[in-house]
Amino acid sequence: MKKLIAVVLALVLLLSLLAACGSGNPGNNSNNDSNSNAPDSSGSGSGDSGGSGESTSPALDIGSGSASAPEMTWAAAFGGSGFDSFNAVCSDTDGYVAVGFSGEESFGNGDWEGVSVKGFDNGTYEGADDGRRGGDAIIVKFDLNGEVVWKRSFGGAWSESFSAVCCDDDGYVAVGGTAQLYHGDWNWINMDGYGEFMVKFDKNGEVVWKKPFSGGGDFNAIIAVNDGYVTAGSSGGYNGSMYWDGLRTNGRDDGIIAKFDKNGDLLWNTNFGGSEYDDFLSLVEVSDGYVVVGNSREESFESGDWEGVPGKGGNDAIIVKFDFSGNVLWKKSFGGSGNDSFESVTQSSGGYVAVGYSRKDSFGNGDWDSVSSDVEVHAIMVKYDPNGNVVWKKVFGEDFEASLTSVIADGDGFVAAGNIASFVAAEATIARFDANGNVIWQKSFGGYGRDYFTSITPGVDGGYVASISLSDVSIEHHSDFENTAKKGSTDGIIIKLG
Repeated sequence: MKKLIAVVLALVLLLSLLAACGSGNPGNNSNNDSNSNAPDSSGSGSGDSGGSGESTSPALDIGSGSASAPEMTWAAAFGGSGFDSFNAVCSDTDGYVAVGFSGEESFGNGDWEGVSVKGFDNGTYEGADDGRRGGDAIIVKFDLNGEVVWKRSFGGAWSESFSAVCCDDDGYVAVGGTAQLYHGDWNWINMDGYGEFMVKFDKNGEVVWKKPFSGGGDFNAIIAVNDGYVTAGSSGGYNGSMYWDGLRTNGRDDGIIAKFDKNGDLLWNTNFGGSEYDDFLSLVEVSDGYVVVGNSREESFESGDWEGVPGKGGNDAIIVKFDFSGNVLWKKSFGGSGNDSFESVTQSSGGYVAVGYSRKDSFGNGDWDSVSSDVEVHAIMVKYDPNGNVVWKKVFGEDFEASLTSVIADGDGFVAAGNIASFVAAEATIARFDANGNVIWQKSFGGYGRDYFTSITPGVDGGYVASISLSDVSIEHHSDFENTAKKGSTDGIIIKLG
């Protein structure tokens, strides 16, 4: 499985945007020059809904959106002495639920005092020297003031990570990927290979059910609908898994979308892609189906589901609309001759807004033929109408390297989060936009390191709550978070804005 080999390293590589070195590597899929988890708030069950798949996530009043940048009201750090990270967060009626990963060195100390790592393999991720060895998926419930209510780890023989979570009326469903489907919490489930998985927790953090799928990939996003859950991600070759039997494999990795009932039993599944790597990173429910975004490698085009569709060059950002039964309604690619990716999508004002990044080589050609760039990577926003036609396309960050990783609807506009480079660092950045993609306000957080938002969700009592990846430099020195208690080499952190 391409991403579990470095599931947490993928987060750190999401955007190496120090202006001094002039480089960047945002995204969610290492084989596609994109490493996300991350999923967006759509992975937290957000997004407008309707039709037969009406969302059942706890109701939140997003409101009309503020006209000025909100202040940070609290920040909560979580972890042990090693590597800990939150990949996604969702809003419940009485607090927030964050999911991610903790390395084995974090267990037995700090917030994991008295808790042992589940895996027994001490293999180390290549290049990792900060505790990202083995390790478990984690889920943490916070109250409205950022205090921990409960915490749970979940794992098997080697390493698991939760990429996304949705808050449902009766609990929380987290999804991700694993290296081995046995031992520990998997209790020697007889499955071949490795791959995607989903776990349902009740309101007290106890496991209700757990479902493994040996497709060799990851679930990157999940949303709750009225009769179950819909997930999106990637799966490679399917490895003969009983859950994916009957699906035609198009390439090395296909994008996958699947619907499950409330008990986690499969209702339908669909794979999508060409002859190479294709990955779905985020999805949102709309009135007549689901809109999914991600990226496809250049070699995937003119084959499989991309037959007759030429690539723009490099990796292209992709957006695909499915009906409620998983049938493709339309598919579009976007980009230039470099690498492009859509990392998150939301419904907004009569269409859909997808956000992500485009690298320098993509500008001056393809869909960016009239836009030039002097920086290595730009944050991008593209508005589509319900038929998949581009309404507008914009870059964010102007003369600075940037990437957007998460987006949610907000009043008649939207709020997006990611990071943007300054002269000394890359800061986690959030911005509110009107329906035409014009900036209403923006605000950055961080210090002297490489910091970025991984997910954003509406605040229960207004404002926004976001998960953030901070370097150890940022949390210790000259940072918006210098008064936040540091737990280890890297902490899982969520913040409340407004």
